[in-house]
Amino acid sequence: MKKNILFLSVVLICTLIFSQLSAAENYEYSPPVEHGDGIPVSTIQAENMNQQLITKATQSIIGEKYEGIHSILVLKNGKLVYENYFQGFDETMFHRIFSISKSVTSILIGIAIDQGFIESVDAPLYSFFPEYPEAMDDPRKEKLTLRHVLTMTAGYDWDEWTHSYSEPENTETQMVSTKNWVKFLLSLPMKYEPGEEWIYNTGSIHCLGAVTNRATGMNTDKFAEKYLFEPLGIENYSWNKDYKGFVAAGGTWGGLRLRSRDLAKIGILFRDKGVWDGKRVVSEKWVTESTKHQTGNASDREFGYLWWRGNFELHGKSYDHYYGAGYGGQSLHYCPELDIMIIITSWGREQDADILGPTLMIYNAAVKGK
Repeated sequence: MKKNILFLSVVLICTLIFSQLSAAENYEYSPPVEHGDGIPVSTIQAENMNQQLITKATQSIIGEKYEGIHSILVLKNGKLVYENYFQGFDETMFHRIFSISKSVTSILIGIAIDQGFIESVDAPLYSFFPEYPEAMDDPRKEKLTLRHVLTMTAGYDWDEWTHSYSEPENTETQMVSTKNWVKFLLSLPMKYEPGEEWIYNTGSIHCLGAVTNRATGMNTDKFAEKYLFEPLGIENYSWNKDYKGFVAAGGTWGGLRLRSRDLAKIGILFRDKGVWDGKRVVSEKWVTESTKHQTGNASDREFGYLWWRGNFELHGKSYDHYYGAGYGGQSLHYCPELDIMIIITSWGREQDADILGPTLMIYNAAVKGK
């Protein structure tokens, strides 16, 4: 009996492997479908990309050389040329974008400044939370502004990278174990002068969500709906909240959930300098400030206003790009010089899904052309 079960298990595994290999070999490129959602579509060939490299990347994902990828969308010259879903996902399904929620939160701060709800990025963080006077226990906190939070240079004694999110030593894990995340963050001791040191801090970005609430008098998700999602035609979304009702602006518990096409709209908005369908949503100045170098260095990391900056090298040439990135392998990359955008949703529990390989293959397809 045990031999029969073992035999059947081997047969099943082999069948699955051969099925995946067959599906990979039989893959043929088909252009994205026009949905009338404001995203223009085209083809890989029409936008002068190398279809063979795109096909190879897709076959590698289907064959599970790169595990955990759920969707990939590629836009070239502002047009959607590739859209594919894997592992049972499709275009109708929502996906947790984790820390790309931070980049969306940055946009909301920019809109709040544009609309006059917030004076500037130099507004003091603690001025929005007068109910916590006991948290103002260090003169360095008086200097702490929204600019410092947007650039991850707030200076708090915070560490969410040394230990995994399942370990109690992780500061974000400590934060979510409390009933008041904002108070937890504001009450933390300072380790550095604001602006002195770059430290990745999800808790401080959670406070930015609360800042939009305090500054506008609207719940952050409702503010986002009115000033960002509705203009972009994003009708369905969800955003996790803390115990006090503030959205998980930093991406905690998955943060914002969007469809892949709707995430692409966020990217298109920035590609087009804050304009969607001919209408201004966020100022061009904010887009520029958000995606340019604000802190860090090229040898280590560069950071804007909650957008990463970096470069990659292909065929002896270096290309700059900016991107939003989230736990598990969520990414929204844009390279202005090549005018190519890559959106990937994925999941890897122990480590981020392997998205680097497909990302570079797609960039290479843009460099090599037909």
